[in-house]
Amino acid sequence: MMSNSSNIPSSSVVNTPKHKILIVDDVISNIQIMSRILKNDYEVFFAANGEKALDIAGSKFPDIILLDVMMPGMDGYEVCSRLKSNIDTQNIPVIFVSARDDLDAETHGLDVGAIDFITKPFNPLIVKARIRNHLTLKRQADQLRRLSFIDGLTGIANRRRFQETLEREWRRCRRNQFSLGLFILDVDNFKAYNDGYGHQAGDECLRLIAQAINCLFLRSGDLAARYGGEEFVCLVPETDLDGALALGGAIRGSVIRLEIPHAWSPTAPFVTVSVGGAAMVPPHNLECDDLLALCDRRLYEAKRTGRNRVVIGPWEAASNPPVSVECSSRLMTASTTAKEEPKALASVKMIAKRKNIEAGFLLGKADSVLRLLRHRFGSTSPDIEARLWTSDVLQLNRWFDRALDAPTLDAVFITDQDSSPAKETSGAL
Repeated sequence: MMSNSSNIPSSSVVNTPKHKILIVDDVISNIQIMSRILKNDYEVFFAANGEKALDIAGSKFPDIILLDVMMPGMDGYEVCSRLKSNIDTQNIPVIFVSARDDLDAETHGLDVGAIDFITKPFNPLIVKARIRNHLTLKRQADQLRRLSFIDGLTGIANRRRFQETLEREWRRCRRNQFSLGLFILDVDNFKAYNDGYGHQAGDECLRLIAQAINCLFLRSGDLAARYGGEEFVCLVPETDLDGALALGGAIRGSVIRLEIPHAWSPTAPFVTVSVGGAAMVPPHNLECDDLLALCDRRLYEAKRTGRNRVVIGPWEAASNPPVSVECSSRLMTASTTAKEEPKALASVKMIAKRKNIEAGFLLGKADSVLRLLRHRFGSTSPDIEARLWTSDVLQLNRWFDRALDAPTLDAVFITDQDSSPAKETSGAL
């Protein structure tokens, strides 16, 4: 006997969400016409001016924007330029819709970032076809972008994805006055593990740790990522210091429960991690790299005091950036070009005065870090790879922290060699 389709539970019917289209036009009748063409196939939003269009684009994240060129106040070209300069909206395709059909107008539209140009009066079939084609291209581009954000070894997010997400969440949490939590964790004695068990076992170890910590972060805004080598980072928006303390312990515990044998570890008979973290409401006088640097200092403290532990810094500590954070940011540029050195050292002198530190002492340490960088790369003009490496704020902060305590440049360099990150294994970033 044939079954009655009406008996199929409604939950078994899959409702595919409609693509979102934003129509921007200062003439309401034009919005109504375009809406009638598209409303059966898409979820339609509309804005009658540029400011409203930017607000909707930043909150609804439409799949395509149909943008009028000639509008009072902010015209379509300016709206498109702002969309493309914002990391949150730069990948939304923009199609200009205009009564102008001259070559200059179309060229200018494409130059500011639009992907297509539709002239009025328009044919509904042509409009639908172009939107359909561009949505197909966007799906393909989104898929490639997602793949570019995945770490090839562990399968979780990579450093590029983390950095973009950190910058976006930092701005959002600062705007809404939410607390932002961040952790950096490092696999203890991982070089000894690689040397003892081999690089294939090392790769499998990193994969197991990545999956274990990734399972802890289930909210849509949370992110666990491989930062490089045996370092991982975890970003938890809207998490205060108490929440960060609990999560830090959960991260460490998840790795311990794996019970991965480590016969060459002086810390424990199995693989462990050290965790440094912090949580803070982003203030306007700091950037997200300052939070990252604060977490790295906590990680350094966790490893210095014995490894296999969690050190979470109070968010108040970040309201007054450590000397190393401020100085190293000034030294980044100076490390790659000698002509920037006087300006960088002048900034360090000002920091010394503000922090009530003897200027000669701090300048000497800054000079040691600069010489260390140049000794490391053999030139005052490193190549592209060296520039990328030396611009890493965390590594510079580590060097400067050590320089503040070390009596000589050699002592800084030896310390750096002893605890430098392990070389990338196969499938690395």
